[in-house]
Amino acid sequence: MRQYETILIFKNELSQEQIKAELDRIEAFLAKHGAVNISAESWGKRELAHEINSQRHGTYIRVSFETANHDIIAELTAILRITESLITFQSHRLGAKVRKYKGYRKALHSAEENELSVQMNN
Repeated sequence: MRQYETILIFKNELSQEQIKAELDRIEAFLAKHGAVNISAESWGKRELAHEINSQRHGTYIRVSFETANHDIIAELTAILRITESLITFQSHRLGAKVRKYKGYRKALHSAEENELSVQMNN
């Protein structure tokens, strides 16, 4: 099973009940198509980094799920594109490994040096 995550940004003027109804619809779609371990986490209302469709603020929701059917993402994308209550969304697969950034070796080396200096001082 692969893990996926979808970040949804709902229009600011929607009430919590309207957002909950849309989220229930999305979760029902995922469950119907074989997704498991579906969870939704609200990040609250936030200011957008830049204006999207004349919107400056939105309610962020993170939906995570697992599925063996990778075609579900294309179908979910098609549904989310026509959902008028969304400003924008982004779906992606979560990898099994954490990606290393460029400064990984440098950070690892400095952490080892700090650990050695602490041990030497004791």
